[in-house]
Amino acid sequence: MKKVFYNDFTHTIDKQRRVAMPREWRDSKEENVFFLMPGRDNSIQALPEEIFMEDFYEKARKSSFANRQQRKALSEIGKFTHRTACDKQGRITLTPMLMDYSGLTDDAWLIGGITQIEIRKPEQTEESVGEIDAFLDLVEQIQKGDF
Repeated sequence: MKKVFYNDFTHTIDKQRRVAMPREWRDSKEENVFFLMPGRDNSIQALPEEIFMEDFYEKARKSSFANRQQRKALSEIGKFTHRTACDKQGRITLTPMLMDYSGLTDDAWLIGGITQIEIRKPEQTEESVGEIDAFLDLVEQIQKGDF
């Protein structure tokens, strides 16, 4: 059964850069793995492993590593992507790079996006970030199969 992410929650980030995923978003019978990547407007996108593998990995796999543009794009995406699994308390670990990018310090606002989760500063406003927007344009191309 596929997970649906809805509602929003604010949780504290501990000194080890861990934040709890809401119980409603975790499966008690399976390992809860998420792929974290920078999102638009200084957010962090958390994709469940199933969605990442089906909607992103399988499409990226069809690209040619001999194609300079595709290889460079996938390397750039790989550089910014982080795999994390919930620990026994349901916490995921954020990377220093993602913490810096998103401006997260003490608290995180987790927003359900139906198929994925957006993590933001609770007081965050909508801002555009050029480098990450270009990165996300590449992600979008791969997801659409326009790669």
